[in-house]
Amino acid sequence: MLADGTDLGAQVKAAQEADGRSGFIHEMSAALQKSSRVEFWPRLLRDSDFLDEKEFDSMNSDNDELFGLLTAIVKTSRNRQ
Repeated sequence: MLADGTDLGAQVKAAQEADGRSGFIHEMSAALQKSSRVEFWPRLLRDSDFLDEKEFDSMNSDNDELFGLLTAIVKTSRNRQ
């Protein structure tokens, strides 16, 4: 979970430094995919009783917000391409 979460941040940073719109879209799309994968781990930890419901809700809420932002960025960027 930590590796996917930190890699997601690195992917967004790479998108900010991309050469051109297509590179930006590629990197942001990769970040979006990682955000989707990050969702798996808190659910597994909750279902295994390593996280309580409050901890899970906090993590899941943050990831849902991030996923929504990344989705909007990718869609808008593709539409402007």
